[in-house]
Amino acid sequence: MRASVVSFVFIVSLIVSVVPFVSADEGGIDPRIGEPTRIGEEESMYVVLDSSNDGSSEHAVFWPDATFIKVHFSETALADGATFTVQNKDASVLYTFPGSPSTTDERPGFWALTVFGDTVIIKLHDASSGTTESRIAIDRFIRGYADWEFPGGGQIESTCGTLERVDVACYEATHPLEFATADAVAVHVKNGVNNCTSWRVGPGPHMMTNEHCISSQGELDVSEFWFNYQRPDCGSGTAGPVSVTAGDTLLVDNYNLDFALFTIDDLPAVASFGYLELDARTPVLDEEIYIPQHGAGQPKQFGIESDLDPTGLCQIQDAIRNGRAADTDTGYWCDTTGGSSGSPVLARSSNRVVAIHHFGTGGGSCNSVTMNGGVRMDLIWPLVSIHLGVIFQDGFESGDTGSWGQTQP
Repeated sequence: MRASVVSFVFIVSLIVSVVPFVSADEGGIDPRIGEPTRIGEEESMYVVLDSSNDGSSEHAVFWPDATFIKVHFSETALADGATFTVQNKDASVLYTFPGSPSTTDERPGFWALTVFGDTVIIKLHDASSGTTESRIAIDRFIRGYADWEFPGGGQIESTCGTLERVDVACYEATHPLEFATADAVAVHVKNGVNNCTSWRVGPGPHMMTNEHCISSQGELDVSEFWFNYQRPDCGSGTAGPVSVTAGDTLLVDNYNLDFALFTIDDLPAVASFGYLELDARTPVLDEEIYIPQHGAGQPKQFGIESDLDPTGLCQIQDAIRNGRAADTDTGYWCDTTGGSSGSPVLARSSNRVVAIHHFGTGGGSCNSVTMNGGVRMDLIWPLVSIHLGVIFQDGFESGDTGSWGQTQP
């Protein structure tokens, strides 16, 4: 995987007053936002590992054909020097506690990060020489749907014409730059069972998605982000190996512009996948675009081709249109589906993000009025510039950090 380098180039426009467009109350359901795609189920269990002479110090959680397992610990009482680990069968993925990232919800305890496959092994390592015993309790786990039971597919009404969303590997040879750029796009998994799409922006720990995917710190606390969840071949192969990180801090979100900017907990774990650039300008009618996405909980796919567009490639069909507020969106017939929410809409002319996808057709057919939509990046930029205000000059791309500059857009 490449480690992308980026120069931020922004054409900044002033944000105008936003007039509410949809009739739903803030936080209400918009018919153009599909139901979250469910990718797994929570299961109950109760297992205790302890360091007493008659206690067990190892346990395997197994579910036949599970695509992943995520384990919750309701109790962790560790003696000095004691640790416990969560790993897959061959220990190629191993999390050590205390220390490794985790996620939390409203219930006591915490979730270990996801382990891919049908088996997770938990081991208690008590290195203390005192009389205090260590004890950990597992009270539930989430198991990812097997291929044969996966209910994905998303909203078919967000497919315009013939379904042309395909694995990113299908374009590796013909569109190598787009293929490499998509490395920075990740699955966003919330509560271990629902998915959106998210992506890194800039060289730091920042990521973006929709506000309807993350609207509070609590929602970020239960979120994971899976990088390299993509098939190695066009239409075949096992996705991965996957790198997982948890969310950290919600920096800013906005309902009308339907975006969230936040940070992740473990940047080194995913830094090699690079990051995306922003192109904060008004989209241009008929310009070509593409959308790397994790719709329906699937391994990463591209929306690049479009049988409804005259060039055969995805294009902007309505440069400025109503979204959650007046004139906040741009429209296209590029295929998306439930779970594609939060995907970057990139201009092929620059391979930079001009919008964040968030709307399907709301049940209608794809035409000049009803189409898929993304929120314009030129409107989002003024609200995130305080966090992403460093503009790297051309020298950054050659490794000359002495030419870095900071300006006010």
